[in-house]
Order: sequence, then structure tokens, then C-alpha cells
Amino acid sequence: MRVLHRVLAVTLVVLASLLLAAASPQEARKTPSLTPESRDYDQKHIHLDLEIEFDSRSVSGTCRITLAPLRDDFGEILLHSQDTTVFDVRVLPPGGAEAFPARSFRVTGGLLIVDLGRDFPKGEDLTLEIDYRATPSRGLYFFSPTDDHPEIPLQVWSQGEARNNRYWFPCYDQPDDRITSEIMARVPAPLEVISNGKMESVQTSDDGKHLRYHFRMDQRHVPYLVSLIAGEFDHQAVDWDGIPLHTYVPKGQGDLVETTFGRTAGMMDFFCDYTGQRYPYSRYSQTTVWEFIVGGMENTTATTLNLRALHDERTHIDYSADGLIAHELVHQWYGDLLTCLNWNELWLNEGFATYFTDLYFESVEGRESLLTRRRGSADSWTRRSTPQRRKKMREDREREVESKGESMRRVPLELPHGHNYGKGASVLHILRRVMGDEKFREGMRLYTASRKDTCVTSEQLRADLESVHGESLQGIFDEWVYGAGYPEFELEWEWIEAEKAGLLRVKQVQDETSGLFHVPVTVAFHHETPAGLVSDRKTIRIGKQEEEFRFPMEERPAIVRFDEGDWIPKKAEFPKSLEELEVQALHDPDVTGRLDAIDALAAMKEAAVPALAKVLAADPQEKVRTAAANRLGRIRSDGSLQALLDGLEDESAAVRGAAVGGLG
Repeated sequence: MRVLHRVLAVTLVVLASLLLAAASPQEARKTPSLTPESRDYDQKHIHLDLEIEFDSRSVSGTCRITLAPLRDDFGEILLHSQDTTVFDVRVLPPGGAEAFPARSFRVTGGLLIVDLGRDFPKGEDLTLEIDYRATPSRGLYFFSPTDDHPEIPLQVWSQGEARNNRYWFPCYDQPDDRITSEIMARVPAPLEVISNGKMESVQTSDDGKHLRYHFRMDQRHVPYLVSLIAGEFDHQAVDWDGIPLHTYVPKGQGDLVETTFGRTAGMMDFFCDYTGQRYPYSRYSQTTVWEFIVGGMENTTATTLNLRALHDERTHIDYSADGLIAHELVHQWYGDLLTCLNWNELWLNEGFATYFTDLYFESVEGRESLLTRRRGSADSWTRRSTPQRRKKMREDREREVESKGESMRRVPLELPHGHNYGKGASVLHILRRVMGDEKFREGMRLYTASRKDTCVTSEQLRADLESVHGESLQGIFDEWVYGAGYPEFELEWEWIEAEKAGLLRVKQVQDETSGLFHVPVTVAFHHETPAGLVSDRKTIRIGKQEEEFRFPMEERPAIVRFDEGDWIPKKAEFPKSLEELEVQALHDPDVTGRLDAIDALAAMKEAAVPALAKVLAADPQEKVRTAAANRLGRIRSDGSLQALLDGLEDESAAVRGAAVGGLG
């Protein structure tokens, strides 16, 4: 009988080989893929039970994935898995039935493909147990001291975004699926483990040489946010409204915690109040690690930060990590509680974290801080958004539409191409201008409450904001989210004394890769009086290639501003005389207007030195004085030399630094 079985088995193998040979070349070469479109199961819980092996820079153990099929006759599963060796796969059916070995499994092309051995119906939970070893080339990074560099700590940390957690544990590794998670990690004593969620226990091995940490995260999050850190740290914790705020820094640097992280509780207060959503988790930890590859990463409940964030009180005069710390904390709402459905929608993570950080600084430093931060961020985007890049983006999008369908037109065009931070935040700033402060905040609260614990899209954001705004925002989204580029204006101002009126001509001159923009603009007129400036503001709506706007008034204004507040990312040519620019640079109540005037004055070179020197000496805003010093440094004259020497006495280290740079 055994011989007969063997003969039958060989016959079946031969038949299979013949069938494969008879298949078309395309079918024979077909490689399986695992994408949001092809995923046919819902991951529910991932449990990792791992040994951290520093000598081999690897992890080994068992990954248990509980999932539910999204279709009937579910008999094969694909998981992302790279740099792994899989030893065994078992299947645990629902209801406590006995586990059985998978019929077969293989790792190929970055995928673990498992034949379950039987079919499961749609919606019926099952668990895979995968015994494996990973020696990751990315995703999980090991460090240990060497003879040449004994200061390197014994440490390991993960960085999962965007698709890197698959390098150290098998899973579906895309942002459109949400899981709960659990990690048990065995490490050499006395290393400490930090991971997502609540620390359930710490156990010491019988010989006292190893510790086994158990962390559990009961609230759902996407797989790339699973985090693992192990090392020796100084650890401090404070209470915020019943939630522990943990901080882990390198051994011996605990005295830097208050200076670096002391404003976290205040950030918590602000973000909870603005979003209308209490901090959504039971704890929050911030850990600074060795040679982290980015500034910070917002793993759910467990942010990882670069060591550069740490600084003492003396350094704090010149440097602060508050922006980084606030940015990663905001992500606990926008990025973790709500996560972009796919990487094309990443601005819903990064643009939100950038803009809400700006809102925090507005709350503690004032409106000028918001405006200067917005200006710098928008400028970084507009400098890189060129007609050539936009043309290629549009050509690539047309090919996507042709291959994937018209739905691709409702996918952000320019935002995924390195502009998620700067342009993403600019989009929110424009929406705030269009909706007004109160409705914008109300819309953000509705969006956060209605979409929490989901993966989100731009269209969902638009729908929630429109329900509050009461008007369509489709045009704004078409131009700024689904479109590319920004407006470029040529502006002309003419005072008509006989009519007691001013005439503003507005021309949009950007190329066809951007198209026309339709946005409200504030035009501000400032009149000099013995009592000071008297201001008048009008709102116009632009939308044509060339337009004229007439403004009756009693006398010619001393300052005319187009887009007061700098709400619109743009480039604008607005010719003004030296005298007009000096008045604007010294007296415009809007910080962005003074910065505009400084830029225009710099083009006049030596003739502008007296005005720029006055700004450097007297402007109340540090960033304006810094800008004046930078511009003076490019004008090599006796007047600019003396102004920069005087700038060395400025109270601001940033201004003094700019003056030194200019003198150099």
C-alpha cells in the first residue's frame, strides 16, 4: 500500500509539472501580490513572543495572527514577510478546536504564502501560529558597544513606517487594516523594554540573566505603528489627568528630562481641548534612542525620538525640541486614532500634525508665531513645486486613471510627492481662512469624533467639514488637494485722486500645470494718522486670470496689502517704491507684511540699507529682525556692516547668529 501511495504521489507531481509547462508563459511567471485591493482577510490581533538576540542581530520566536476571512472558501493566506526564515506554521480554528499544521508554506518575493489545508467561511476567526527567525535589514535596528566606540549602548529599536515592520514579523503591512497587538520580548538583563500599550508584567529568568516583558495594546491601530525598544534608560513618569506620561532617556541624562519634555502636559491640554477628544489611550511614553533615523515616530502610545531632542537649560535659550515633541504627540490623534487609508493620503497624518503643532505655538506664543511658521513651511513647498515636476505628476496620474479607473482622480496629486507636511498644513490653513476660526474648529472636532478608530480619506474630511460649513468645499479640494501648484500673481496698485479710489489689478500668471485658483483674499489698507495707523480691510474673491477691484476711500493709504495674513501659498510681484516699502517694513501690523517688505527691500540693495537697519534695531518680532540681518549680510556696504555690528547686541541668539553670519 505504501508503494502504491508513493507511485500515486510521483504521478501527481509529474502531472502538475506537465500542466504548468502547458500553461501560458504569462501564467507561469505570474507572481502573487498583497495589496489593499487583493487583501481578502481582516487582521484582528497580532501577538509576538520573541527572543532578542544581539549577537546575531536577529529576533526569533512565534507570531500569532488572529484574522477573519473577507470571503468564503478561504484556504490560502498571503502575509508580508521579508528577511525571515519560517520554520513552522500552525492553524488554530475557532471555538477551541485543536491546532493543526498548515498544509504548506513558503516565503517568496517578500510574501509568506500559507496553504491552510482547509477552507474557512467568511467572518470566521482563525489564528495562525508562525515560528520564525528574522535578521532584518531594516525595520529593526541593533546597536552594541565596540572597542573603537565603547559609548554605543546595547540597544534595539524599531521603525515601521512606511512598510518596514514586515522585516521583523510577518503581517499584512499596509495602513488600511487595524489591529490590537501584544508583545512578549525576552532580553538580556538589565535591559528595559518599551512597547505599545500597557506593560502587563516583567519576569526574571531562573538564572537572573534575562528579563521577559509583556506589553498589551487593546485599542486598535495599524500594523506599521507596532513598536519595540530595548535598552538601558533613565526613566521618569508624571501624571496628566490620570494618564502616566513616561519619559526614557539614556542612562545618566535624566536631568535633561524637564528641560526637554517639561511642556508635554501643556501640549496635552491644548490638543485635547482643540480636538474635543481626550487623549485616546491609557499611557504615553517618549523614548530617545541611539542614532534614530528620523526626528521622531508616533508609534501608538510610544513615541520614539532622536537623541538630538535632548538639551539642557543653557541650550534651551537657543534651541527647543518643542516643535518635534508637539508634532509626534498630535499624531496620537491624527495618524494613530485616525490613520490615512493609503500612502497617497498621508497628508491626513503629516499635514495635520504639522498644522496642529502650529496651532499649539499660536496658543502659547501668539498669532505671529503661527504666521511665520506657516510662511516658512509653505515657502519650502513652493520652492520645490516646479512646472516640470507638476507636468510629470499629471502625466503619471493620467496613466493611473487609464489603468485603475476614474477613481484615481479623487486621489491627492501633488501631496504624496514629498509635500505632505508643508502643503498639507497649507491646505488646512486655507480651509481655516475659508470657513472661519469657529467653524474650522467645529469641523475638526466633528471629523475627529466621527472618524476615530478608522482609516480616513480626503473625501471623508471634505464631507465632515462641509456639514459644518454649510457650503461646498469641492473647489478648494479640487485645486489644493487633488490639484498641483499654487497661484503666481502680478499685482498693480493705482491711486486715482480725482475719484478718491484705489484700483487693484490682479493677474494670475502661473503655467497650465496649475490652472486658476479661486480663493477669498483679504486686502488691507493702512492710513497714517497722528494717533497711529487706521486700518480698513476688504475681502475679495479671485478666480479669473485678470481682474480689477475698485476701493473708494477718503485718502491714499500708506500701506496696501494683498492677502494680509499670508493665508495663500503663492508667489507675488507687487511693485512698490522704496518709501512705501520702508513704511510697510516698519509699521505694518501684520508680521507677514513686514517680511514681504524686507524681501522687496533687499532687491534694492544699498538704497535699502537704512530701512533694513531700522528694522533690525527696532522690530519686536525676532524672526523679522533675523530676516533683516540675513538680508543686510548680502549687501556689502559700510552701512550694512555697522547695522550688523549693532545686531551683535540683540537680545535674541537667533538674531545675533544671523548678524554673525552676515558679517562672515
